[in-house]
Amino acid sequence: VIRGDSAEEPLRQLIDAIKKRRSVKNVSNLTWKKDGRIYVNKTMHVPLDMDELSFDYSSMVRRTAKFTLLHGDFSGHMPFKEWCRYPILAIPTCRGCSRDCVICGGSSSAYSKACERQKTAYRDPQRMARDVAKAASLIKAPIIILGDVLQGGRDRAKRFLECLKRERVRNHVALEFFSPPDKDFLETVADAIPNFNIQISPESHDEKIRKAFGRNYGNEELECFIEHALTLGCRRLDVFFMIGLPYQTSDSVTETVAYCGRLLE
Repeated sequence: VIRGDSAEEPLRQLIDAIKKRRSVKNVSNLTWKKDGRIYVNKTMHVPLDMDELSFDYSSMVRRTAKFTLLHGDFSGHMPFKEWCRYPILAIPTCRGCSRDCVICGGSSSAYSKACERQKTAYRDPQRMARDVAKAASLIKAPIIILGDVLQGGRDRAKRFLECLKRERVRNHVALEFFSPPDKDFLETVADAIPNFNIQISPESHDEKIRKAFGRNYGNEELECFIEHALTLGCRRLDVFFMIGLPYQTSDSVTETVAYCGRLLE
């Protein structure tokens, strides 16, 4: 088992050791068993950035096409069952998170405990934009940018959007935000991405519950953001709510449902 959030280099080390019939005791981040005994190698590979990685779907598409031609079966390569009906591609922005939302498995505390990551590793904005363009050249499906692009700072986010604008991507591109961005930034998004979608997770209509979860903004800010996004041409805006949150009651859940109805109106 390779531990952590960055398995690429440890996996290469493991394959190399197996091919050369060497011991795996020096493979980073590896937990392994021999003769009933469990060994835990040191976690040495926790990269501080993601610049060495490229999320290029073209090799995956070529291999899938080759496999389908040979065996006549594409289903085993689908990410999920309904992918052909609603295909979607993903481009990560980082590993780790700057936020510490209380029940999130991808929070900064979770990354620290499970992956020994103490600092968020970001991707180069130009590389991200190039990967989006490559994905768009392969399939005319929506592309989601995983992770709030503003996590690494406004300047980094703007550089990404400037690079993406030059790529002239026509696919629907979805951005997720942890907090409502201001109108000026949304205008930059609209200028860079002709078909932009947005996702945001306020979790509850109740601002006290939302704050306890880790989202520190009010309903007025949320609603202004939604209005600005739709006015600027957002093609699809997903707003996510949850149950099972701190301080939440069954009555509060019912009130959240009513709040969703008011948002739709």
